[in-house]
Formats: sequence, C-alpha cells, structure tokens
Amino acid sequence: MFLQDFRTLVDWKPLVFGQESFRLATELQRPGGWGMIEKNWFVWWDKDGVLYGHFDFSSEDGGRVFARLDGDGNSGSDLGPLVGYTGKEGTGEVKRGKKNRDVKCMERYFPKIPKGKPEDIHQATNSLRVTMCNRRKSEKGTISQGHIHGNDEESECTPDSNNTVIMTIVHHKTFYDYHGQYEPYVVLFRQRKPFELYGISKKPLWIQGRERQSKTRSDMFYVASVNWRDRGLGYHGFLDDVVFLGFGIEDHASGGMDLIMGELLSGIGLC
Repeated sequence: MFLQDFRTLVDWKPLVFGQESFRLATELQRPGGWGMIEKNWFVWWDKDGVLYGHFDFSSEDGGRVFARLDGDGNSGSDLGPLVGYTGKEGTGEVKRGKKNRDVKCMERYFPKIPKGKPEDIHQATNSLRVTMCNRRKSEKGTISQGHIHGNDEESECTPDSNNTVIMTIVHHKTFYDYHGQYEPYVVLFRQRKPFELYGISKKPLWIQGRERQSKTRSDMFYVASVNWRDRGLGYHGFLDDVVFLGFGIEDHASGGMDLIMGELLSGIGLC
C-alpha cells in the first residue's frame, strides 16, 4: 500500500516542494503483521494535525487496528487496545482480543459475523473531519442519540475536541454464490486520544436505484469515497455542508450523489 501527496503533481508552490513527507509514492507499514489481503486503508489527522493510519475494523481477534504514521511510511504500535480497559478495574491492563469499549459498540450496531462464513467488516472510504453543529450561525445544531437538534441562535459553533469527530464509511461485506454484497455503515470516532468510537449507523445506507433480486440477494452497490462538495473546505466541514458520495455498481459502472452531511449522519447510534 502506497501513499503520495498529489499536490506535488498539481500545485507548483515552493511550499509544497519544500516538504519531504509523501512527495513520492511511499510504501506504508502496519503494526501486527500483514494479512493475506490488505486493502482500503485510510488515513486521518488528529486535532493537532498528526497523521494516523487505520488498517482494520474487524481483526481476527476483535477490535480496531490503527497507528501513528511517520513521513517515511513507518507506523507506530497498534493503538486499538488502548481504547478501553479489559483487565480488572483500576489496573490499566489492556489486551488485544478482549472486549474493549470499541468492540462492544461494534457488536451493538454491526451484524454478527458468523465464523467460517464469507462475511466481514470491510473498510471502504477515506475519512473526513466533521464538527457536529451547523456552519450557519442562525441554524446551529448538535447531534444527540442520532438526531440533530437546534441550539440558541446566538450560540457560537466553535470546533473543539468535544464536538468534532472523524467520519468514514465501512461495509458489511458478504460473498455467497459468487456474488458480493456491501451494506455501508457510517462510523464516527474521536479526533483525540484514545480515538474511541463515537457512533455507528443503526441501519446501513441504501442508495436509490439498488434493486433486490430476492429476499437474500440484491444489486452490488459499494461506497468508495466521500468528500466535501465546496471548494476550499479541504478535510474539515460541518453538519450543514454538502458532500459528494461516490459509489460503484456491480464492478462495471459508477455513480455519485450529493447530500447534506447532517442527513448522512441522521441515523447514527451513539456508543
């Protein structure tokens, strides 16, 4: 898996050429060893602008796998087990494979993955930073228990560690009778340590035009990207900003749609 800063290809400013990190395609490393197939890693930046990589939402022994990334592609240690304590209360003991707070949240909202079956939780898109209130001062809002609520019109919407999270989309992937199906779930997690899960979609997203072929089989739609529509927003936006959702259809066509971020997050269940 390689990462390259494409600004070096399109932006001729001296500032870009003064940087060393990811100026050329740089191979990334991950903690904990490699699986048989590695794909769909994504990166995110914490509240201080530090770069991290997210490698797995459902490793064989449970939990998330993510780590800090260096400019040369090397990764730090796996931070997934630090999300919650698994030892006796007060001991601070943490072990991979035990049910920390993230595992419990995933078990609450994701479908149960049967052992030995062709199903898994599959990372799908890039990440974005979202402040959970509206950009427009006269339409302030916050999210609570999956619903958006208005605040006082005079209140300010100032991004901070409490109201700003990282969002991505993952799939519950199945592959029966040589046909793949992808059910997309929005996932939110904190932008500050220990980067615990904040919320997951209570139900998977359904894109209009996807048809059911039987009770257990439907068209293969898969979400590939999510990005802010308006130029200049970069990585960070608000609930009332519009996003483009890119998706593929049966590995032979592609599509896209625009929607308000708050609508995309309206079915979130909190962890």
